[in-house]
Amino acid sequence: MGLGLQFDTTEDSVFISQPSSVEFIKNEFQVSDITKPAPITKWYEKRREDEPKFTATEVTQYLSLLGSLSHLGRMTRPDIILAVFHLASFCADPCERHYDALKHIVQYLVGTKDKGIYLLCEAEYCTFTDCAKDILWAKGLAKFFKCPFPEPAELRCDNVTAKHMAEGKAKLNRTKHIDALRKHIGVKYHFIRELVDFNVLSLTYVDTTQNESDILTKPLARTKFHSAATKLLNESARACRLTIAQHTTLGSVGDMYITITRSSPLGT
Repeated sequence: MGLGLQFDTTEDSVFISQPSSVEFIKNEFQVSDITKPAPITKWYEKRREDEPKFTATEVTQYLSLLGSLSHLGRMTRPDIILAVFHLASFCADPCERHYDALKHIVQYLVGTKDKGIYLLCEAEYCTFTDCAKDILWAKGLAKFFKCPFPEPAELRCDNVTAKHMAEGKAKLNRTKHIDALRKHIGVKYHFIRELVDFNVLSLTYVDTTQNESDILTKPLARTKFHSAATKLLNESARACRLTIAQHTTLGSVGDMYITITRSSPLGT
């Protein structure tokens, strides 16, 4: 089936859909062009005794369609996840009724194949808050054990716009979606600005080609994968030394990760 991803990029967002994948599934499983308004309209029960049991070939067909829909749901169509997961519960003993329900999902997708998901820079901006919590926790832990902690701690990201938003350099309309939230929610997400202003955190841009955390979020070409894996798994020559002279990853959220730097020999 392939990924079949279609991107529509604007200044503030990226819209991702998979219309070609929907069309492929429809043709592959010979689903009619009749469209449905919703992916599921009721809960299904297990196969009844009076319903014919699927043959091995039919079970394989059921699982194949289920897998294709599951992939689509995880990638760009979260609106079908509930229906797909519900019908996955009948994998051990599916019947024609369950298979028709899967085709019902496909018919819903056919009528909405141009729908997808948006990736907003605001989303990465909001993710800064989660990263900041981890940094503050690590800082408190370091203080408890009387260990040095970098001031400011470094937070890396590969989204320049989100970085400028956190530093207060972006246009005001960039944060309109966040400002429109209830007051206490907006305060929560803008908390990152205070940490930057008070020099608790510093934001560093990392080019996407150098972003090691990509290994956790997307498939990579061989060269980039091995480069990221080497750093992530501490297999480099530098890591083989009995020193802690490199960045140590504290945690990751999305495409960002938090690091602290120590240069003292191990055990000192």
